[in-house]
Amino acid sequence: MKRIKLITTGILGLSLLAACGPLKNQTSNENDVAHKAFEKFVSGDTSLLDSSKDQWFVPEFSDEAFDYEYTFLDLDGDKTDELLIQMEDDPGAFNSVFHYADGKIVCWYSDSVEAICYSYPLKNGLMVEEYDYGDQISYDIYCYQSAGEKEPVNHLFVQEEFSNSDSESNIPEYKVMDKDVTKEAFEKELKESVTDYLLDRSDWKKIG
Repeated sequence: MKRIKLITTGILGLSLLAACGPLKNQTSNENDVAHKAFEKFVSGDTSLLDSSKDQWFVPEFSDEAFDYEYTFLDLDGDKTDELLIQMEDDPGAFNSVFHYADGKIVCWYSDSVEAICYSYPLKNGLMVEEYDYGDQISYDIYCYQSAGEKEPVNHLFVQEEFSNSDSESNIPEYKVMDKDVTKEAFEKELKESVTDYLLDRSDWKKIG
C-alpha cells in the first residue's frame, strides 16, 4: 500500500457533515474579516493571537529559514474559514489550524514533533490524522466542532508487509472502523473517504 502523496472518505452523507459543526448565518463580510486577519498573521503580525499561543507552539511564519504554506477551509461548519498552515510539502515537519472569532485568532492545533504522525485537510472540510509506522498506516478522519474539539468520523488501518510485526498470521490486514475488510473494500473506502478529497498544490499559498 503506497502512502498518500499530499501534493496533489465511504461517501460521507450530508447528515454526517452537518454533525461536524453548527451551521450559522455568517455573512461573506465576516469571512472577509477573518481572511484579512489571517493574512496579517501569516505576514508576521501576531497582535490578534490570543492566549492559545501559550498552549501551542506557534513559529514565526515569515521567518525565511523555513518555508511555510497556508490555505483557508471551513472546518467547523460556521461558514467562516479556518487558517491551515504547514511546512511546505511536508506537514510531518509542521502543521497547524487557526480559528478566528470575536476579533481574535485562536490556535486549535499545532504539531512539529511527531513526524510520522501528521494531520492534513480534505476539500470537504474534514481532517485526516495519518500515522505511518513501518508497514502500518492508519487514517483517523475527524472534523472540528465550534470550540475546536475534534469529532471522530472514520478510522482506516492497513498493514500489508511483515517487517514490524511479531506474527505473520494476520498479514495482510485491512480494517475500517476496527472491522476486518477485504483489500478491495479497504481501497474503495480509502478512495471515497480520503484520496478523492485531497487538496491540490494550487490550493496552498506559500508564505513570504
